[in-house]
Amino acid sequence: MKNTVKNTYSNADMRNCSYDAMDAWFKVIDKDLATLKKILSSEKYEAIVKSQKQWEKYQEEEFKTNNLVVFNKGGTFYHVVSVGDKAHIVKERALLLNSYVNLYSE
Repeated sequence: MKNTVKNTYSNADMRNCSYDAMDAWFKVIDKDLATLKKILSSEKYEAIVKSQKQWEKYQEEEFKTNNLVVFNKGGTFYHVVSVGDKAHIVKERALLLNSYVNLYSE
């Protein structure tokens, strides 16, 4: 993942950096789901799929709540905080799925 933080000079730059990070973590999720499909039994993979669907509902609700509570507070700084919070939610899921890949790739 490219580090864009060093090149940020404004709130918009920081917000865009967080959006880039979030996009990169979503790609990690997609890649790891594809890998898990190849290396897990169908029973285990179906459990991952079920969990992923539940996580997507959770993520959607958290993003809505974050928009209401943080993003809409007013001021561009809160936009930066909001997007950073959202990126963190996606990162945590990506790291969890990656730990499953590592567990079964040994």
